[in-house]
Order: sequence, then C-alpha cells, then structure tokens
Amino acid sequence: YLSMIASYFKEPLPSITLHTELAISDKEKEKLSQVLSLPPSKTLKLIVSPGSNWNNKQLPIQTLSDFLDKISRYFNVFFFFTWGSDAEKVLAEKLHNQFPKHSLIMDKMELSSLQNFMGMCD
Repeated sequence: YLSMIASYFKEPLPSITLHTELAISDKEKEKLSQVLSLPPSKTLKLIVSPGSNWNNKQLPIQTLSDFLDKISRYFNVFFFFTWGSDAEKVLAEKLHNQFPKHSLIMDKMELSSLQNFMGMCD
C-alpha cells in the first residue's frame, strides 16, 4: 500500500523497510517450503482466504470464483486456499474443485505459520 501512496504523491519509497516475521519452528518452515515446491518454479504462488468472520468483508463465492478464473487465464498461477473455520473450509473446497490441478487446500494453520507462508508466496 505504501508504494501506491508514494506513487500518488510522486515521492520515493523510504529506503528502510521494516519486516517483522513471527517465530515458527524449523520443522514448520521446512513443511511450508515443501508445500511451496509443489508448483513449478515459474508459477505465481497466491494465497486465497475465501472466508471472513464479517459477512460484509467477504466476496460472494461466485464473484471470487470468477475473479480467480480470470487471473488463471492470464497468468501461470497456483492457488493455496487457506481457512480458519469449517464454513471457510467449505468455501476453499468449492474453489479448489474449480482449479484441481492448480490449487491446494492448506491444512489449518496457526497465525504465525500463515504469516510466514504469506512472506514466502508471491
């Protein structure tokens, strides 16, 4: 988001970027690295979390499905579907069924693992 604001005001980005990474075990880091090795190396790896605890912040499943379909037509992409509740897992399964060869439903993750995984993806 900072890059959009800097661009609008025609200002350079600050040269110092702080990055906070939550601690996870070496075993968990290895597990995430293995998952990331599933798609080919030149594939965009995108995390999609289709659910929300707030209905007003959740896209209708058809809208999200159409959007992901459009992305997949223009880019070589692999989707990692994440979820936090049983209802969100159902949404992830529906989307995975649309892209069975180009997606994976992730196991439920702790926030620290999800944050690290986000840093590893595109």
